[in-house]
Amino acid sequence: VTILPHPYDAHQLDKIDFNLIDCIEVFNSRSSLKNNELSRELAEHLNKRIIYGSDAHLKHDILNCPFVYLGNSPFEGIPKPIYLKQTPSWRITVSQLIKSIKQRDGRLMLRVLKQITKQTLKK
Repeated sequence: VTILPHPYDAHQLDKIDFNLIDCIEVFNSRSSLKNNELSRELAEHLNKRIIYGSDAHLKHDILNCPFVYLGNSPFEGIPKPIYLKQTPSWRITVSQLIKSIKQRDGRLMLRVLKQITKQTLKK
């Protein structure tokens, strides 16, 4: 089964062969509400099965969107979310900062620090 995660975050949709995609993630707790809605519209337009994902980078976010399948199996059933919760933006920032340190990615670290500075100045 091939899943296209968060289609409107860091993907070039014009380069994807949708014939190879079985399922589209229509809710990603790290994506914006707008991008999640666009993802749902894309899945409906292409008549693709849907899935939900927390995309957890920190343990506190693992249960951001638990779901169950209504049907005999995940491949036949319809996913039904128990609830959907967005990851707070500060946790996304923290996870990106951790990533920049682990990968020794100075450019990512500068982008994250710039974002933190902007958010701090707004307050």
